[in-house]
Amino acid sequence: MAPGNKHYDYLIKKYWALATPSFAWEIREQQHKIFVDIRDFLLEKLETGIELSPHSVLAELQKNGGVDETMLGNLIYMVEMGRHDMAGLFRWLSKYASEQPEALEAIATEPLDFSSETMTHTRAFVYETLRMDQIERLGRVMNEDVVFEGYSIPKGASVRLCLWESHKDPEVFPEPFTFDRNRFLEKNYSLKEYAPFGIDHHRCPLGQVAIRMSMMVVKTLADNYRIDPLGDGPAHRSPFHWQPAQSFSVRLEPR
Repeated sequence: MAPGNKHYDYLIKKYWALATPSFAWEIREQQHKIFVDIRDFLLEKLETGIELSPHSVLAELQKNGGVDETMLGNLIYMVEMGRHDMAGLFRWLSKYASEQPEALEAIATEPLDFSSETMTHTRAFVYETLRMDQIERLGRVMNEDVVFEGYSIPKGASVRLCLWESHKDPEVFPEPFTFDRNRFLEKNYSLKEYAPFGIDHHRCPLGQVAIRMSMMVVKTLADNYRIDPLGDGPAHRSPFHWQPAQSFSVRLEPR
C-alpha cells in the first residue's frame, strides 16, 4: 500500500505499536493484540477487493491460490523482522558513510546501477558494510548424525555458523577489521568466502532487495549530503543484531 492513504497510515501506526520499541522476540499480550488487528484488517481488505500493488508479496500470494491465516501471519512477521533488520543495516551504512568521505565522493560520481554483474563503488560499499557488521550467524538443526573434522554432531543438535567470524579471516580478507570497499572492486569472492545472505539452498530470498535498498540509501547520502558522526561509542547488542552505539547519530549538511 502506498504512502499517503488511510490504509497505509493505519498499518504504519499498528506496526509501531507492535514494536516495544524494537523487535520483540517474545510474543506478549501487546504483540498478540496488535497482530490480530493487522491480520483482521488485511483479511477484511482482501475480502472487499482492495487494490494491491502488483509488485507486493501479498498480491503474488493472492494470484497463486489465495492467502490463508498462516500465510498471512508469516507475511506480517516477515515485514516486522525485515523492517528492524533494514533499519539496523541503514544505521551501519550511515556510520561507515560518516567515516568514509572519500568513498562518498567516488559514489557521487557514478550512476546507480542495480545490475548484479556490475561491481560499482556503491555496491562495494554495501558489501563491505555487510562483511564488517550486521551479518552475524546462521542457525541450523542437524537432520542426522555427522562427524565433521573429528567432531561428532548428533542428530537434533543446534549448530551456529559464525559468519561474522568467517568474514574476518585474514587469509581471505587482508586487514579484516579495516573498512575497505576496494577489496570488492578488486576481487570476486566465492560463496565459501563471502556469504552475507546464507549458503546452500537456504539463502535469503530477499537478499538482492536488501542490497538494492542499501545502495539507494548510500547513493542518496553521497549525492546530497556531507556527513558528520555524532555521539560515537562501542557497538551494543540490540534484540535483533549488534548495532552502532545507542548514542550514535549523524549530522547531514547539504552538499
